[in-house]
Amino acid sequence: MVIQRLTEGSFEALISPPLQQELKRVLAGPPFLFSPDGLRAIEEDVAGHTTLVEPRISVSVVRDDPSDNRVLECAEAGDADVIVSGDRHILELGSFKGIPIVTPAAFLDTLELDAT
Repeated sequence: MVIQRLTEGSFEALISPPLQQELKRVLAGPPFLFSPDGLRAIEEDVAGHTTLVEPRISVSVVRDDPSDNRVLECAEAGDADVIVSGDRHILELGSFKGIPIVTPAAFLDTLELDAT
């Protein structure tokens, strides 16, 4: 549902080169196993609905899963209003540099409230 709202233009999403690489890595492996052509199509679709930012800082806030820090770096670089994640390591932080961290469900609820 978050992806649908993104493609509808309900909000602006940010992505960074490290997150692009992570997305491709995840989608190429189990359980997704996207083909190279499928990965290219997804990459083009994502690029059409996101703003690419270059992280300016490197953080080591999430120690149990260091790759999660790339999400925080992207949010900081893009001056994000909110970080949306289902990852427990990121959610446990509650916020990062004043940026609230919420679940996808809570984010959707916020979008619905803003629409009324």
